[in-house]
Amino acid sequence: MRKAATARTRTLQAGKGWAGTASPVGGAQAAFGFTLLEVLVVLVLLAIIAGFAGTRLIASMDGPALRSASGELANVLRHARGRAIARNEPVAVEVDVDAPSFGIPGESSYALSPKLHLTLFTAASAQRTANVGEIRFFPDGSSTGGEVTLASGDAHSYVQVDWLTGRVDVYED
Repeated sequence: MRKAATARTRTLQAGKGWAGTASPVGGAQAAFGFTLLEVLVVLVLLAIIAGFAGTRLIASMDGPALRSASGELANVLRHARGRAIARNEPVAVEVDVDAPSFGIPGESSYALSPKLHLTLFTAASAQRTANVGEIRFFPDGSSTGGEVTLASGDAHSYVQVDWLTGRVDVYED
């Protein structure tokens, strides 16, 4: 049976180079660590990076609220179209740009965050007041058509209703 050769494991001793070797700085004991100035520079850079990341994080928090609101509006519009076809009678979705809110009159209304801004583009005949308008769906599936723009900061979401087919689409930018 053969015996394995024994080997020494190299270790690093604090304040010295590898065991049995000279320290890195020409025989003098090297000072390991950072100066106060280096630590402060790194902390300042980290604070600047955290500041930029924080503002982007806060701005990105409006994105999910915007997507949620535009999705809910699209669902209400699709429900109104389906109801108009099923009941064979016109159904309107009322949009109040000042509140901001939307809903089918006589049913629950959806209030949006005051941070969201609504803009309604629809037929003049569907404009009830300066701040309230509606998108009306007819029994054949068609509608008055229009577009609701939801905005939060630089983010925009567009809910469009095709007048001929009543199709509801959501676009973001």
